[in-house]
Amino acid sequence: MELVKVTEEMMMEQDGKRVGGDSDHWIYLTNLKAYNEGFLLGVYLHFPFDEEDLAQAYQTICVGNEFVDEFGYSYEEYFITDYDVPFSVGEYDFPQSLAERFIKAVYKFDLNRK
Repeated sequence: MELVKVTEEMMMEQDGKRVGGDSDHWIYLTNLKAYNEGFLLGVYLHFPFDEEDLAQAYQTICVGNEFVDEFGYSYEEYFITDYDVPFSVGEYDFPQSLAERFIKAVYKFDLNRK
């Protein structure tokens, strides 16, 4: 695995991009280490999304063991700083479980419309 040194320029370029599905509902997934260093580095992850979309979101916000700072410490944690979905979201909820909840909420809503 090749290490990638994360720079301030990388963070500024990647922040605020859109990944995932085509609905108007989303979570804003944020790099925790970058946030603690004073940078907002996040991605709008739109529902519905799959594992490939989630991997792209992590790549976009530089989350993973291959992304390191100037001291070699990795950027491996994220949290949710904002959301627009028809249910409550915690800042440390797992995106995969939120994707399942979204599908259930939309399916239930569609059944009630008929």
